[in-house]
Amino acid sequence: LNPFIAQLQSVLAQTKIGILRIEKFDTEAEDSRFKLTIWEGPECYDVSKAEKKESVYPFNDEGMEEILGVLNQL
Repeated sequence: LNPFIAQLQSVLAQTKIGILRIEKFDTEAEDSRFKLTIWEGPECYDVSKAEKKESVYPFNDEGMEEILGVLNQL
């Protein structure tokens, strides 16, 4: 996971994204997934009024690679 975090930090610095959240989603289901949420501004998720963009990916290495691909396109 460390190479993933390092690459993610690099992408965030290049795209100037302030806030994002990656979480395990559908934890009770057999096929858990990642949910990526991105928003702008300094506020945390619960209080931010900014538009939140959400997308869902497989909970595996390929899902992490897809997330990096999305962040690279921002």
